[in-house]
Amino acid sequence: MSKTYVGEQGLRELLYDERKELVETWWERYKKSGDRECLARICEAMPFFENPEVGEEIAKHLRKRPQKKGWSYEYDKERILRYWDAWQPLPDGVTEKKLRQIISAHMDNRYTPDAILEIIKSLKNS
Repeated sequence: MSKTYVGEQGLRELLYDERKELVETWWERYKKSGDRECLARICEAMPFFENPEVGEEIAKHLRKRPQKKGWSYEYDKERILRYWDAWQPLPDGVTEKKLRQIISAHMDNRYTPDAILEIIKSLKNS
């Protein structure tokens, strides 16, 4: 059941609820990945007492030294495992190597089949 927002007070509640959900989502991603980009997204979304340039400036500093692996990598790993599990058991004629190639293509070749194998091994052993 969705919440109904009415009038000016409803608008304030809607904005509060949206911001609260945004912070919760990006904070969880940050806790999983340690990627400062997640914190930057929170800063950009918050009004800082009607001074949005404060959030923009904080976000700029958080992004100064990008990290190699962050929330998007964690998200990709989850997707790779979902694809892998969806194909189990393997259909006739599909080898594990072929499935890794299929997943690689589905991930726009950002990960080689060997990298996909390592990701699956690490997730299955954790």
